[in-house]
Amino acid sequence: MDKLNPITFGYEWETLILKPDLSIIEDRDIEWLGRHLRNKFPWSRTGYDYLGRRMDGRLLEIRTGILTSYEQLIEQTHLQLEEIKRICRNKKWTFLTVATHPAIGNAVGLHIHIGSIYEFVTATGIADVLIKYAPCFAALAVNSPIWSMYEKEEFKSYRVLHHADYCTNVRRISNPEVVQWSWGDDVCVKTDVHSTIELRITDAVSSEELLYQFIAFVDAFVIGFLKTNSQRFSKNLYLEYIENRFRAARYGLQARLKWDGEERDVTDILWDMMDIADFKSIGGGEVGLIKEMLKKRQTQADFCMFIYKYHNDLFQLTRELGNIMKRKNSFQDYLKKAPVLDTLEPINIDDFILSYINRETPLSHIYELLYLPYGVLNERLGKLIKAGKITRERTPEYGERYTRIKN
Repeated sequence: MDKLNPITFGYEWETLILKPDLSIIEDRDIEWLGRHLRNKFPWSRTGYDYLGRRMDGRLLEIRTGILTSYEQLIEQTHLQLEEIKRICRNKKWTFLTVATHPAIGNAVGLHIHIGSIYEFVTATGIADVLIKYAPCFAALAVNSPIWSMYEKEEFKSYRVLHHADYCTNVRRISNPEVVQWSWGDDVCVKTDVHSTIELRITDAVSSEELLYQFIAFVDAFVIGFLKTNSQRFSKNLYLEYIENRFRAARYGLQARLKWDGEERDVTDILWDMMDIADFKSIGGGEVGLIKEMLKKRQTQADFCMFIYKYHNDLFQLTRELGNIMKRKNSFQDYLKKAPVLDTLEPINIDDFILSYINRETPLSHIYELLYLPYGVLNERLGKLIKAGKITRERTPEYGERYTRIKN
């Protein structure tokens, strides 16, 4: 394949290491753990990253070396996981692999790389089309339904809703002739430093087996996509992608997405993507667990909310979620007995926007809800004004501010 030469992949899996009281361990301990893993496994690139926009702690970011096969993915990941779990047992630390700390919030993600590709402009064109599929992967990986005591259960991924504390953003599009490097997009071009394209939108996973299958699926799909795809970027693709990432965050695998002007269940789209995926190119990849999730529309977020029914104190929930990695097949066991969930009708986007407008709400706050292009957002707000639902004021000091009209 001329676009990927050679075929390589990798990941950064953000995880939390907690003290016995479930607070974040000290920075020096995270740094030590990363050094220990790199010394024990010379191919490891594991280290730390910062926790959220407030920089109030550090994540353990598990990284392998550059991978060329599914077998390598399993071997290198499993060795590091076993060592991390051994150290956590000895030090009485909790190894937490959900996509947020339920009691304190903050974003914890899984970033997947596919390469090797070297031309920035070429990679940009690929990323601009791959965004269409990013919400599908996000729906499959939702794993943060409880962000804090104030935000819970309405969305299956508060991390995606909150743009991962500005670490996974709606992709910015620019003319390929003058495109510049940017960081943190849902699908991010990294050819200047890693010769890869990176999928950043997805929540961190809690199951070792799901980690293997999910990474294999993403990489195999991109490889197959590049062999067969002839789709081009369009305004319609872009606007559907933005609304679909919202629907994926809210409903997970129960979502219905806008797809080429029609409404389709995200699970149906993912089945089609499975047919495109070229698993042979990475030396295999069993995805039976993902197939079972698609059949039942069940996700890790649904598993988390099931646990929350019995452990509704957020610290109790955090402790119980920390036990998931100790019990190797927790998610699989839940999935066997879990019911089939129905597809849900999506909330109207204008109603969602309206719910966040109160008194003198700045335009910037409304924009950050979804990152709709300003022209599109202004058009939607104009319709709400005409419908008598909001008013707008413009002042030199504050620019545009909107107020909801109470019924």
